[in-house]
Amino acid sequence: MKNSVRLLACAGLVSVCLCACKDTDLFVEDTYIEQVRASFPVKGIDPGQQWSTTGTTLMRVTVRMGRPGSYTVKVFSQQPDSAGAAGLLACGSVAGGQTLVTAVSYPLSSPLVYVAVADSAGVMTVCPAPVSGGETALEVGDAAAGSRPLAACRISPAEAARLKAAGTGLTYCYEDNFPAPGDCDFNDVVMGLQLEKRHRRAGAQCDTLVARVGLRAVGSLKPIAAALRLKGVSAACVGGTFGLEAAPGRPSLGFYDIERYNTLLHKGGDDGRSFLTALDGQDVVIPLFNDAHYAISGGEKEEGDAKRRYYNTKAAPGAGGETVAEDRLPASVYTLYFRDSAAFARFAPDKADLFIIEEFNGACYEVHTLAFKQDEVVHRWREGSTAYADNFPWAIAVPGVFSYPVEGTPIGSSPISNVLGGAYQTRGHSFGEWARDRSKAADWYGYPRAGLVCPR
Repeated sequence: MKNSVRLLACAGLVSVCLCACKDTDLFVEDTYIEQVRASFPVKGIDPGQQWSTTGTTLMRVTVRMGRPGSYTVKVFSQQPDSAGAAGLLACGSVAGGQTLVTAVSYPLSSPLVYVAVADSAGVMTVCPAPVSGGETALEVGDAAAGSRPLAACRISPAEAARLKAAGTGLTYCYEDNFPAPGDCDFNDVVMGLQLEKRHRRAGAQCDTLVARVGLRAVGSLKPIAAALRLKGVSAACVGGTFGLEAAPGRPSLGFYDIERYNTLLHKGGDDGRSFLTALDGQDVVIPLFNDAHYAISGGEKEEGDAKRRYYNTKAAPGAGGETVAEDRLPASVYTLYFRDSAAFARFAPDKADLFIIEEFNGACYEVHTLAFKQDEVVHRWREGSTAYADNFPWAIAVPGVFSYPVEGTPIGSSPISNVLGGAYQTRGHSFGEWARDRSKAADWYGYPRAGLVCPR
């Protein structure tokens, strides 16, 4: 929810800002940037801050086993035999002595993944693999340093499904009134994204990318759409359609069949399984939903429109919002088939651009994480302006199932260097310290302040 006093204070400025779409001479860009800076709850942010919580590495996993035959290689975000969620990142099959090449993401605060190699009998060898940007080479074998055979670790279909469903993935959190400043509670839309790369087996024609997208919260009263772009992936790589199904035990994300909301985002064909093409004519775009309230409420309507409420953003049930049970939160699974194995191996999760589309002052604006902040994917909204080139965020992505702030509470604040506030204010692990210096407090998202965040 936005701070109405703040918006009224800058209404004139925003009006001037949006006039720039028609006449850039009327837009005083320096004034706009100063207003954004003054409204952001952390002062003196790191000028090089990119708000990145994850890195990407190209892994080269070579199997050195004494037993002949084919081996299944899996890369997990956590130790696969631990009690917590393992988080399957990628999997593939190779023969002994061969190498699986795949790009994966990892948390910058904990640069470690686990590589498991299983033989045809299901016996796994697990190696922890410290990772870094660029490339990470690892040999897994009977005598490889750090490896250990797990004779009892035969993953059943049920356990495999559990690991897949519990994968850490990323939580994406958005402000809904770009380009105007907001209250920085980053709960206006909250979504989860899990990507799993399945390298083709011998004889198969395609590699498979599975994207699981779930809608967790809506802290806005305006219609909001969402889409997933794969930057650098064209229809030539994946064809014109994708597989679509509801996540196990969940309702699917759906489109509100009202024409005025189709202006935000169109469904992909009659059956919703066709890619849209980005405005650059290259990148494929998966349309997710065109109305967040309609999607999260299961299609509830009120007075002829989607039921406009806050969903899962209040501190307690009955505090002015609706609480949606975990098993009723919508989630859909999108399956993409890559024809080019080399392109698939290189595809990194940081090229997934999960963004929302909202209407502001009669125009449609896209809200992306900072890496894609100025991109125009399905709408021409920037009109050549450079005013949005600053590094203030309207969207962030956080590893795991993130505890986002309750309504109206900033994710973090620091008006001066020794004062910390907001939902993540633990000294040494605060959002404010990280915002001021990207080399510090990179694990801030693991230290919420009780009562100021919504439960996971």
